[in-house]
Parts: sequence; C-alpha cells; structure tokens
Amino acid sequence: MSGREVPVWTNRSRRNMRRPRVGFGRGMVRLGAAVVVLAAVGCGGDDEREAADRAREKSAYEMEKKHEKTVLSETVLDSLRAMKVRFSITRDEYWDDKGGVLANEYLEVWYPVGGATVTHGMHAFGLIVSARDAVQNAFGAVPGERLTVRCAQTMADYTKDTGKEWWRYGRIRGDEIEFQPVPTIYQRGLDRIAVPREYYLWALGKLSAGRLPAWWLEGYASLLSGEGPVLRSQMGEFPDQKLKLDLKAIESALRKENDRMAYRIAAFNAFSMIERLLGQYGPEPLSSAVKMMKEGKGVEDAIEASYGKPYRDVVEDAMAFEIKL
Repeated sequence: MSGREVPVWTNRSRRNMRRPRVGFGRGMVRLGAAVVVLAAVGCGGDDEREAADRAREKSAYEMEKKHEKTVLSETVLDSLRAMKVRFSITRDEYWDDKGGVLANEYLEVWYPVGGATVTHGMHAFGLIVSARDAVQNAFGAVPGERLTVRCAQTMADYTKDTGKEWWRYGRIRGDEIEFQPVPTIYQRGLDRIAVPREYYLWALGKLSAGRLPAWWLEGYASLLSGEGPVLRSQMGEFPDQKLKLDLKAIESALRKENDRMAYRIAAFNAFSMIERLLGQYGPEPLSSAVKMMKEGKGVEDAIEASYGKPYRDVVEDAMAFEIKL
C-alpha cells in the first residue's frame, strides 16, 4: 500500500497487510510506555555479556516472527484508539515495504514493518509526550521544532544507519532521533530511561540554543530521565579504573562517544555533578541558566547570573561530589 491513510486501529484495516505481531501485553510491550529498543546500558562489555545480549536480541526476533501473523486483540486495539485521541494523533499511515508513522502537531514517530510494531511506535510516542510535559514543567517552554523519531528494525540496521554501537541509546541529528529496535530495550528494562533521555538531550540542546557544556547537557538528561541508578550500578564493572575524572576528561569522553567504558564513567561523573548542584542550590538555578542561554547569554554569564558566582566556582562546587557505589 502507498500514500493513502491506513488507520491501524482495526484489524480490518490491515487485512491486506502483514498482520500485527502479538506480544503487546505484559509479556512484550506495555501500552503507554515506550518500547524503543535502544542500547543495553546495563550490559557489560566482555564476551559473556555480549553473548547474552545477542541471545536476548535473537529471542526477541524469534518471538516477533512467531506472532507476526497474529491479529491484535480488541482490547489492545481499544487502548490504541484511546491513545490516538489522548495524544492528538492526526496522521496514521502504514506501508508494507517501509512500516508506519504516527504523528501529531509536534512529534512524528516512524516504526518498522510488521507485527505489533504499531504498539512499539505508540509506546515510544507516549514516553516522549510525557518527557515533553516534564520539560514544559521545568522550563516553562518546549522546543518549537517538530521532532521526528525513527525506530530501527534490527540492531544491524541501527548500527549501519547511525554508526553507533550497542551501548548508545540512539543518535540525535538535527531534529531527528533514531533509536535501536523497540522490543529489545523493553526486555532490558530501559525503555522508561533511554527514550526520555534522548528526548531530554535534544530538548535541552534546543532550549539552551546549543550552549550547554557537554557535562551539563549529559548530566541533566541523565538526572531528568532517572538514569542515575543505572550509571551508578555500572561503575561496578570497572573496579580497576579511576572513576572520578577531571572536567577536561569528562567532556572529551562524552563528545567522542567511541569507548563504552570511558563514556559511561564520564556520564556517571556528569550526572553526579548535576546531582550535587541540585542538592546544593535546588532546581531553579539549573532551569534559569538554560532559559538565559536561550535568550542569548553565554554559558559563563548565564551561570554566574543564576548561581551568583563565577562559572569556575560553580564547576568547583559540582566537582566536589563523592562517589558512592
């Protein structure tokens, strides 16, 4: 099919397409919680952990193949229809050769061909809507740009398209985020962290006019998404490594994104810095500095105006965090 609108909210509407894969319920994908398979932040980098990661991915693929001709239940369809109204979705199309799209005024989510992938797309949609609401509450504004989200069909597709390794949740390029395959991140228990985190990275970049330092941007996104406990637990994977870095090393590792251990340790440091600032000063200076950057102030001026002290002193305060594993 091509071009014409295809409502996915009835089984009849898909009678000429590949049937939606079932597995959308407690055992696979929850409605309202985004099942966007991003990276396995909880997996280690050794051969045993990577083998287990591949096995989980294979299991998810086999489960989808097994159910790809099964029709979605009326209960699931009813929930999808309700969410379509709740999220003000005005575009709902599907093509046999490229999958489908769900869109409203500010968000467009593309999901892959077949199975219950419409439920994956809707799950991602819901998580991003919730993250957008959180940004509105924190900053009194959201980016005016329309965001496009693409959910990869397979990990091989994701790596080929983005150049990112398995341990990166997604790739942000302009006003587009590409995530790893949807079922995997749910199985890893990271859906409610990974999807919002990538949205926060995009939104904070927009709201600060791209001025936020890497440590602040990454650390704030980790804090808002609830990634802190994941990062803290991962530090146990690196017992022989120096876990507290200086600012230059943190920003370098975050920008390069070419080594899992270096990146995750740097991300933990960035999160810990923001967590300390929040504990010391509360949320208001964090938010007001971002707003000032959007209005045109430079990083140092915005932070000094928000915290009442020079940028270097704020960084020194942030770096005084203690590592507690």
